[in-house]
Amino acid sequence: MTRLNGYMDIYKTSYAELVKKPFVWGEEIRDFLIPNQKGVLHFVQNKLLSEKPNLEYPFVLLTGRTRDQWHSGTKTNLPTTLLKYKALNFCEIHPHDAKELGINEGDSIEVISRRGKVQTKALITPTIREKTLFIPISNREINYLTSDLLDKESLQPDYNHSAVKVKKL
Repeated sequence: MTRLNGYMDIYKTSYAELVKKPFVWGEEIRDFLIPNQKGVLHFVQNKLLSEKPNLEYPFVLLTGRTRDQWHSGTKTNLPTTLLKYKALNFCEIHPHDAKELGINEGDSIEVISRRGKVQTKALITPTIREKTLFIPISNREINYLTSDLLDKESLQPDYNHSAVKVKKL
């Protein structure tokens, strides 16, 4: 294999070695800690200027994983043991926003973006910011809502900044 930058490459292991001992990716990182033993992190500005909420679409939709689900759930949606803690299809909404929209816990709601709409159930929680919604990526219809913008440097999709609106069904 081609060596890229040394310390983060998995080329240093093989199946034969993995049988004997685990490979800890990044274990040999050097020059990360400065003299005070703190890590050096570099923050970048979001130059993409993600989709902004407006009067028609006043909420920001966040997408992501839950404790028991990852990727699109193609494997993790199958074991019933992983489904007993949290439903696959829900939308977290702040109590103030839910009250303003007349939405109660468990109500069927529709989340709508410029690209499409998804039906889901309301999960009212103060742990999410006002005017922000969260739908897990285990809801396979989530892509009907999200933007297709890509970060020009990392080529990562801009899934976490889609402007949406909500209505009770």
